[in-house]
Amino acid sequence: PHTPLPRKKDTILMVSVGSSSLFEFSALWFHLFAIVPLAALSRATQACASAVALAVSGLDGLEWVLETIIERIVHRTTTRTKGSSKKKRSSRDDKEDEEEESGGLLDPECLPTRFKHTCNGDVELQLRKYERHVNFKNEVNFETILCRACPNYASVKENYGHAFHGVTKTGHVLQLERPSGWQKLVDAMKARGFESDPTTPVKEHIAFVTTYAFDKVDTRPWPDGKITRIVDVSQFSAGELNLEVLGFLRQMAKFGSAFLCERHGKVYLCKPSPTFRFVYALVAPLASTKTLDNVFILDSVEEMRAKISEEIDLKHVPKEFGGDCECPGGCWFGHPSEKALNAFARKLNGIEEEGDEKDDDALRDL
Repeated sequence: PHTPLPRKKDTILMVSVGSSSLFEFSALWFHLFAIVPLAALSRATQACASAVALAVSGLDGLEWVLETIIERIVHRTTTRTKGSSKKKRSSRDDKEDEEEESGGLLDPECLPTRFKHTCNGDVELQLRKYERHVNFKNEVNFETILCRACPNYASVKENYGHAFHGVTKTGHVLQLERPSGWQKLVDAMKARGFESDPTTPVKEHIAFVTTYAFDKVDTRPWPDGKITRIVDVSQFSAGELNLEVLGFLRQMAKFGSAFLCERHGKVYLCKPSPTFRFVYALVAPLASTKTLDNVFILDSVEEMRAKISEEIDLKHVPKEFGGDCECPGGCWFGHPSEKALNAFARKLNGIEEEGDEKDDDALRDL
């Protein structure tokens, strides 16, 4: 029998339902296009891209490109006339960008070797990146980072999923990460007294954890000593990327890029959500080939098992990522290397516990 054509109203409903999945993971972007001026949208989009940069833990090539684009957008959207160089900018980010452009005070010959291998040989950018690296080290009091209390350690760990999980076949530190719940992390840091800048304790935490990794686990200098990451991006959602979170992520991505310059190994992005794929598609064309060669997006357990096993013995890979490991208490809490890190932090905080399974030196034998 002849099927009647749908009425106009029904057609609109069908289109709406058919497009719902698209709007579910990109509603933020359409919302921004509808209510925000183009310049503000551009800045927000690049800040959102920092979420991806943080998900891949600040890979230098990717973050450097994103940061450069953000700076250019700031310059294009800020009205300035000749002779007004002394005029103060109105936003905090613009002031930071202006300060970061004051490089060139160091002798290029004095740069550490690893900084000479970044920024595609651009000496001015190398100098600026090194200055930021030094500034961040001073900001977190790097010299005493492993010998003083870390009072925010447990709170950051509770609100941002990450854990050490052995080493790769070549000895790189292996870290698991699960980037999600950004607002929860920001709120937790503000509740601990960091209302004006919730990035402060998180920067110190990252400095503490990564410095521990290079001091206690993979002690080799660059270019050997690095951190390889398996990142669960299944919970990555655009719905939580509000303006406060975007600002937080942008600052954290900048920190990760500068503080850990050239210390990042491969990054395995596992079980990507539709949102993550959407944002990554915007960011990837901006990244260098060098960066993209070290990032792998893996959907299925079979894909994870095949690709990750090229670099990491599957005994150090949790089953959820295609490996063979089933740590007592769960791989995010129960691996000996994670227990050793937690024991070290507790000791610094004056919390002595009986039965700590591993001392730090034993990690080198894992």
